[in-house]
Amino acid sequence: MNFTLNNLREIQEEFHSFFGDKFIGAQLAQKTIGLKREKVDLINARAHPLSKWLITFDEEIKVSLSKGLFQLSDNSLYLLDLYYSLIRIKPLMNSGRIIERLKQKDHFFSTVYEARVARTYLDKGYEIVIGDETGSKEKCPDFFIPSNEGRIYIEAKSLEDYVSSESQHWNTLSIRLNKKLTRSHKSWKVSITAFKNINGNDCNELVTFISGLIDRGTTGSFITGSKDFKIDVSGLLPWDEVRSMPFQDNSTAEQLYMEATVWCDDSGMSWYKNPHIIEVFPLMISDRAKSIIRNIKKAQEQIPASSPSFIHIELPYKKGENLQLVVDNCFEKVFSFLNKQSVRVNGLFLSGIETNTSPLEGEDIVLHPYFYIPSMSPKYQLPSSFSMSLSNQIEIPNIGIEGRIEFFIQPYTEFKNQKGRIIFHGFSHDGRVQIRIWQTYTGVVRADLLSPNIRRQYIEFDWDLKIDTTKESPVVISWSPLEMCVYINGEIAARNRLKN
Repeated sequence: MNFTLNNLREIQEEFHSFFGDKFIGAQLAQKTIGLKREKVDLINARAHPLSKWLITFDEEIKVSLSKGLFQLSDNSLYLLDLYYSLIRIKPLMNSGRIIERLKQKDHFFSTVYEARVARTYLDKGYEIVIGDETGSKEKCPDFFIPSNEGRIYIEAKSLEDYVSSESQHWNTLSIRLNKKLTRSHKSWKVSITAFKNINGNDCNELVTFISGLIDRGTTGSFITGSKDFKIDVSGLLPWDEVRSMPFQDNSTAEQLYMEATVWCDDSGMSWYKNPHIIEVFPLMISDRAKSIIRNIKKAQEQIPASSPSFIHIELPYKKGENLQLVVDNCFEKVFSFLNKQSVRVNGLFLSGIETNTSPLEGEDIVLHPYFYIPSMSPKYQLPSSFSMSLSNQIEIPNIGIEGRIEFFIQPYTEFKNQKGRIIFHGFSHDGRVQIRIWQTYTGVVRADLLSPNIRRQYIEFDWDLKIDTTKESPVVISWSPLEMCVYINGEIAARNRLKN
């Protein structure tokens, strides 16, 4: 998608036209400037998610035009990415259904993702037909790809919908607990790990449970009576004890709420006292595999059981920035589920999301790196006209328990700045065999190998010492039951013993 400073307003107007003046006006009215943080958090939690994108984009257009250069944050880039998806699917029959679903707060992120997935298939040259759910009692997937040999059904879901729908409950809970801690003169840190998606009743249960701990002055680790939440409570400071800034807390929580009294003295020195922290680890974080498998089940309910099918699941936005870590944590459980209980699904595309601040030629401003987890024995085979090998990939043969594959890497000079980028991706026709080379988020390169014979194996290496940035470099990946090796320009780059 090409855009310039001169056409940002034109894009904004066309984007507004998709939804109508009434809907857009209501979203742009959600202003939070000058309000207290707890009020802002509640407004943002209750508002339609598109509201924040619209307001941010409008403000950043003004700043960009005044400075003569792009000043666009993630929310503006998300909106531009959605705009391009809507432009691509607009000519399709039933595209209005997607617009109407985008207006529904609870389905917004899944519908954004659905439009993005549809656009991806269109960009790869496939015809798609958007499902028509109007008045139908039959299963209706998001869309399907027609062929002379039958249909391929596609269902897409974003886990960000769950994060968005739960945020109001977590915000309400944190406000109530922070007030309770202040009234009780407790400088505490309360950590909540969820084993289910929170609702209003859970919120009340947690407030009652934790308030009891506060009243008794009890710290430690606890499981609620319903066994749905783990509570960890620890003291931070004695009440009214003064400390100099900065306040340090190395929390890795998905959501963090902190309050403290902060001030500066006459010399400019900053001080604080009475901090309290509420940190939250929702189900999406505490058990990613469970969340993914549950959504595979939900997605499959929408797919007719008579044809091959794919499910696309998008990770929550914050965790989607590290797809590799999620895949490493979840692969075995999700792979086992697909291959034992859901064999009629041909496979799962697990997607991340990240804004692309330094796009290469032809790349999008928002990237959706994905990892495909196949069913090794699906009930229905893919049509011969469909190939998992898309235009920016190559088709590879089926492989045995040992073998090798050779390919060439084009001159490339910015490896260190391209974390998460897929450098090479090869599929067999049906996707059951994959070889992927990608720049990891820890600064090394990983080769992933997946096949029915060896399941998933991978090897990591640093190829900056081996790659030639001035010409093509031959890369060989070899494997046997004992080890996996990588050769670059004829030299060994890495060797790794395989798991049994």
